[in-house]
This record gives sequence, C-alpha cells and structure tokens, in this order.
Amino acid sequence: MQNYELLGVLRIKNKLTQIEISKILNVSLNTYKDFEAGRRTMNLEQLNTLSDYYDVSLNTLLGLSNSLECFNINKNINYKMLAFYLKYTRIKFRYTQKELAKKFYISTNAISRYENMAQKVSLDYLYWMGKEFKISIDYICDKTNKKEIL
Repeated sequence: MQNYELLGVLRIKNKLTQIEISKILNVSLNTYKDFEAGRRTMNLEQLNTLSDYYDVSLNTLLGLSNSLECFNINKNINYKMLAFYLKYTRIKFRYTQKELAKKFYISTNAISRYENMAQKVSLDYLYWMGKEFKISIDYICDKTNKKEIL
C-alpha cells in the first residue's frame, strides 16, 4: 500500500534527515523510522503533508502511480468532496455499502462514516478504492483537476 521505499528515496534526494522529516510530520523519530521501514502506515494528513512538501502526488506515495509528476493545485484535502466522491464511486460501480464492506473486509458502518465525513478515511480504504476502481486519490481529495485514470 504505502510506498515506504519512496519515503526514504525522497528524503535522501532532498538531503533531509529522518529527524527533520519526523519534525515536519510532528511525530517521533521512531514513528517516522517505522513509516520508512513499512512497519507503520501514515494517516491521510501525514501523507498529504509529505505530498505537498516533496511535490509528489498522493497516488505516488500510496504506490498507485510510478510518476513523480504532480498536478496538484490545492494543498489541503477537501473532506467534503472526498466523502462525496467515495459515495459517488461506490454508486457508479453499483455497490451497496454492504457489498463494498464485504469486498474490502471492513464494516458497513465504517463505509457509512467515510461517506458522511463522520470519520477520517483510512489510507487502506483509499488505496483499495484507487486500485479497484482505478481512480486518482488526488482527484477525489480535490487536490487536482486532473481526472487521472490509474
């Protein structure tokens, strides 16, 4: 899911230490080391911070794209649009919340909360949605106008 190998590559390419990046993300050094080692997954806000800092797409950081090109025009995630696109995508592909929950091994309540912005969306769920439906995570987070097909 999260392209943890790329985290180290981008950090080194930008001549930064793990301590510097841990401060940017406001996490402990050990937590950041776990991100780079693939032992822990970032949340969406942390991934977005790195996306903006390194000027790479969320798709790339999630391992859904190999392109280092970034077409993002917004720094912040629009959670209202994200919730809308999650629901829109589910309906477009003719899934009920129950069917999608079964497919992705999560609860129907979690999908309902994601679609109603009552709970921040997990990166696992975003990854699955991007992978399964070939949708750009940057687009559904309203960070870009480019309706990229993955």
